[in-house]
Amino acid sequence: MNKYLIIIIILGICFGTFNAGLTQTSLAQTSSDLTQERGEITMFEKGIEILKKNLNEVLVIWKRIHLKATGYWKENILPKIQEWFEKKKPEIKEEFKKEKEEMNQEIRDIISDSWQWLKDLIK
Repeated sequence: MNKYLIIIIILGICFGTFNAGLTQTSLAQTSSDLTQERGEITMFEKGIEILKKNLNEVLVIWKRIHLKATGYWKENILPKIQEWFEKKKPEIKEEFKKEKEEMNQEIRDIISDSWQWLKDLIK
């Protein structure tokens, strides 16, 4: 959900500035007697410039956020997770051995049942 909220905010910022730029271009058009065709190209070019500028600004901000988040993760969260795994390691190994033995037993049972079925089929 957070991803969608962030995307909506970014799009709102981009399109808000984009629309403001288009309005300014429209006002400049009416005052300078440009032809309709040339005015549309100018608005489009202006919109692309504004969009590029906004995306570059957003990219810089997100790079900073990413650096801070990864730094926080590496310094605070990751060591706690590693410590927890070290404490649970013997339990995890023991549980893994139990599951492995259970799976081996189930495989033996399936093979013996299949073999018995094949013997009965041949009789």
